[in-house]
Amino acid sequence: MTLAQTIQADLTSINTDMGSPVVEWSGEEYPCVPSSLGNSQMLELGGFEISNDLSLTINKSLFTGGVYPKETQSVIYNSHSYKITKVITDGSGGIIRLLLASPNRGV
Repeated sequence: MTLAQTIQADLTSINTDMGSPVVEWSGEEYPCVPSSLGNSQMLELGGFEISNDLSLTINKSLFTGGVYPKETQSVIYNSHSYKITKVITDGSGGIIRLLLASPNRGV
């Protein structure tokens, strides 16, 4: 079993233990694991600004055709709409992490 497969299997177990949360993207639902990371902040002119409200980790193999979420696209998690501020792939290539913010942020 490769490192990516091990991480994916563990992510599936964590998702199940958390009650099977899902994120909706492009009309499809994907099992995910929300992070306890919470808000992240960036130092901007005038002080710190919250840049992300939520982080979700998703098994990369669930996406078909090599099409993955991209920055500025929208997702729905827990009945709330978010915009993707960043998409991160881990070193194993087995998971992606979506950093999300309120769609009203910066307006």
